Amino acid sequence: MRGESMANLSLKEFISALDDRLEKLGHQELKETIRDHALNLASRERGEYLDHFVHPKKPKASRRSTKLTMTDGELLLREIEAFGKRAEDYQYTNGWGWDDEYGEERAWGDDSWVSEIDSLFERINDFYEAGDYALAKKAYEKLFEIYLGGSEEGKFSGHDQDEMIETDLEETGLKYLRSIYLSEKPLSRPEALLHGIINLSYLSREGTIHGMIHVSMKDLPELEQFGEKWIEYLKKQKEDRIVTPLLKEAVRLFEGIKGLETLALEKGHQFPGAYVEWLEALKKDKNYREMIRVSRLGLEKLSDRLVIRARVADYLHEAANQLDQKDLIEESLKEAVYASPSLSRLLNLLDHAETTEQKVDYLNGALVRFEKIKKRKGKKNPGRRILIGLRTSTKITCRRIWKSMVTFLRAATRKQPFSCLYPSPWGGAPEILPMPFSFPSFSLLSGIMEKS
Repeated sequence: MRGESMANLSLKEFISALDDRLEKLGHQELKETIRDHALNLASRERGEYLDHFVHPKKPKASRRSTKLTMTDGELLLREIEAFGKRAEDYQYTNGWGWDDEYGEERAWGDDSWVSEIDSLFERINDFYEAGDYALAKKAYEKLFEIYLGGSEEGKFSGHDQDEMIETDLEETGLKYLRSIYLSEKPLSRPEALLHGIINLSYLSREGTIHGMIHVSMKDLPELEQFGEKWIEYLKKQKEDRIVTPLLKEAVRLFEGIKGLETLALEKGHQFPGAYVEWLEALKKDKNYREMIRVSRLGLEKLSDRLVIRARVADYLHEAANQLDQKDLIEESLKEAVYASPSLSRLLNLLDHAETTEQKVDYLNGALVRFEKIKKRKGKKNPGRRILIGLRTSTKITCRRIWKSMVTFLRAATRKQPFSCLYPSPWGGAPEILPMPFSFPSFSLLSGIMEKS
């Protein structure tokens, strides 16, 4: 793992990767690595670095993390409630105003809430590490509710509250979910976890359950049974921006490629993204022939009104390129334009054409497709007639492609809040085009036209 894949490693992934690298280093190599790192440290960091290489003293008596009393837990919950009451009374803010440093408005007031909330999160973590998951769950839930709601309603001073506090909110959120898992009975886990994920929807990232599993070095009990119940539970929920990615992740984690195939074939109309997950899994295995089969199946089964067809077409394009199947490359470029019309996709298709006449055919084909889709939707022509047939002549000129291009952009762009006047580079009157047709894109188009 390198680059972006190393940026957000979970604790389990990090320690596993570290162990693998340490195993490959001999004693002398390890010393040299440590010394090389030390040479690059700033002077202020050297003392702290040396402290890492001192044998820690063994504790004489019981450590706080071994067992915390109920009194400690009750005290923590009361302090969280008191913190929430102060936030509710707007004791940490005294109004909004312009901040010259940030160049925009921010909430002014008492920033002491930052150290308070960091301290509370740290104390909850003591209970989490001690194995008191029921109390940790309750405390995390209360504090997250106070913080996320307060940030939304302007109850905390500052410009970007997430950046002000030292607590890693994403990792702490995963510990909260793990506390739910470990404190709930198996039958109630799916519902409780979905409730917790919804509470953290502001912080959640793709792969929530994966993160919950790997935020600790310890294995979760009854994980396989949970996976079955989790998938079954999510399939019964209404599709939305939270449930859909969770279901795709669950099938990928617990059932693999076979599960993604089943989800796509059985519920592809409800969860069309299952085709994308299936194709991504095949791509990781470099199974390009199967990618072609699955992407063409997706394009056959999915409604031609769905934008996600463009992503399916992109996988077809990648696999076709790998296997040098030129007819499928053309098919993929067309389908991508039809599903998600944009100038970049259109330029890719036009660049694939071998002749000027073929470029015009591509544009005409796209316009015919849009007309069919609009008729199936039952919508009326939006105020301007789509010109499909171009004048027939023995010599097809760039001016005709330009006119066809204008027609395509107007047909493909559903909303035009802003428009610009563009002169035709090949003669004739200037045209009003949608704003997405930018000047850099205009230059790209000119380059393609000049090849004709």
